[in-house]
Amino acid sequence: MGAESPQLEPQNFGTPASGVPLTLWLGKAFVAVLLAGCSARVPVTDVPEMSATDRGAAMNVRVYTVNQAPPKIERSIGPITAYSCKDLAWDALEQLQLQAARAGANAVINVTFDKSGPDDWGSKCWKSLQASGTAVLVRD
Repeated sequence: MGAESPQLEPQNFGTPASGVPLTLWLGKAFVAVLLAGCSARVPVTDVPEMSATDRGAAMNVRVYTVNQAPPKIERSIGPITAYSCKDLAWDALEQLQLQAARAGANAVINVTFDKSGPDDWGSKCWKSLQASGTAVLVRD
């Protein structure tokens, strides 16, 4: 006589090992994904919540738009970009200045603003404003 084939127990796919019904588990996972998707995908600093030290450092960074001639540049640090999810120029500019200060710059040159920025879906901002420029050290 041949070997008997093993009997397979029926599986209950409606309840994982944790004992939580699958529909409840999937519902919680769906809500978690939705909530995680609501945060900004671009680095955004809440300007009013900045420390006094960070705010002071940012305010000491001089800003030169593309139409202004900067003083003598000693060293270029590199391109920087900041975003405002509030669609406010001052908010994006303060964030740009903060990034420049953290990079060791005392000025940002060739500053431009782009209202389209990355698309609002890509940045996860309801309305975004992008500020860009080059962080530099200038001679006083």
